[in-house]
Amino acid sequence: MVQDGEFTTTARVLNLLSGVFFIAAAGRFLLDFHRSIKLEPYLFSCMALLFGLASLMFTYSALWDDAWWFWHVVRLSAYLLVMGFVVQAYLRTASSLRAEIAERKLAEERTAHLT
Repeated sequence: MVQDGEFTTTARVLNLLSGVFFIAAAGRFLLDFHRSIKLEPYLFSCMALLFGLASLMFTYSALWDDAWWFWHVVRLSAYLLVMGFVVQAYLRTASSLRAEIAERKLAEERTAHLT
């Protein structure tokens, strides 16, 4: 992807295409958010937008210049947002499972006491 200290045309084209697709996905997720008013499509839209902007910025960067570093910061922000979303979803699911298990145990105990 790098030749003679410069990004290859292939690398630039692939990043440009992925940037366009990520930004299109961000728009799609934003439409889903407006229809459902759930938080997940909004977060997906933000993530896709960050990845898309990073990919578009890549085409204008050179190794080690300011734009190259900013590209890494934007991508890192997107990854941190993804990780935060994954952790939040895990905690929400774990909490729901604990509550369901507690309800079932209570129901079993009530059933055992009635017999």
